[in-house]
Amino acid sequence: MRSTVESAMPDILKISVALTGEQVATLKAAVDSGEYATTSEGVREALRDWHLKRRRQREDIGRLRELWDEGKASGPAQPFDSKRTLAAARLRLKRSGPGDDGSYASRCAVYRKADRGAEVLIDKD
Repeated sequence: MRSTVESAMPDILKISVALTGEQVATLKAAVDSGEYATTSEGVREALRDWHLKRRRQREDIGRLRELWDEGKASGPAQPFDSKRTLAAARLRLKRSGPGDDGSYASRCAVYRKADRGAEVLIDKD
């Protein structure tokens, strides 16, 4: 009969994996430096990290799909109005005060490019 400690541990299976010389050297260096007790421990951690990365990617893809669906459900796209967008930005900048709040916008000067009629924020620093 197995003890409760043994039954709680996952089954460990031995497999053979082909690695490049560089990958083996990296694993051995991690063991030699004391970061891992064995190369197997390093590989298991790499697999856990890979699994976590894949799970996060699936979550990100799911969130992007939700946002895509929300965007499609919100109706047809509206034409982009650069003048309206700039006017709204100027208004937000004016409302932010005289420029002593430490924000990036407060450290910028607005100037109009005569040749194009566009306003540009230039960092004063």
